[in-house]
Amino acid sequence: MRASGSAEVGDGGAGQPAGRPASGGWAPGAARPGERSKPPGGVTRVFNALGNTLRGLAGAWRGEAAFRQEVLLIAVLAGLIGWQGASVAQWVAFVGAAGAVLAFELVNTAIEAVCDRVTTERNELIRIAKDAGSAAVGIAIVVLLAVVGWVLLG
Repeated sequence: MRASGSAEVGDGGAGQPAGRPASGGWAPGAARPGERSKPPGGVTRVFNALGNTLRGLAGAWRGEAAFRQEVLLIAVLAGLIGWQGASVAQWVAFVGAAGAVLAFELVNTAIEAVCDRVTTERNELIRIAKDAGSAAVGIAIVVLLAVVGWVLLG
């Protein structure tokens, strides 16, 4: 039994689409077929994005040995340039380069995940996509090492 003016919403079972009230109308705020619901805005969107970011970082930490190794490398290099007495400009360059390494590793992980979802068979286009992602990480590491060299060699 339902209260006056309210609609029971279907659960998607017995031929009833999820989100559609049992009475045959559409639930308030539910997207109609072929329409997309409006994503949340404002502070809600920011908090949702933060949650996505934290899940992405946690997933990379748990599932990607390369990500953990790069974090360790960055920590060791940060200690080394701190011990060497890096200037503010050198720290800014280091943080930027280190951030680029981690960002490219996350993008490379995303590329690999999508490629593996599409097919696990050998495919030339998949190989090119994965190699390009790996190359981006490699270039970022070279830049990071160049910054460290700048600090150490003056």
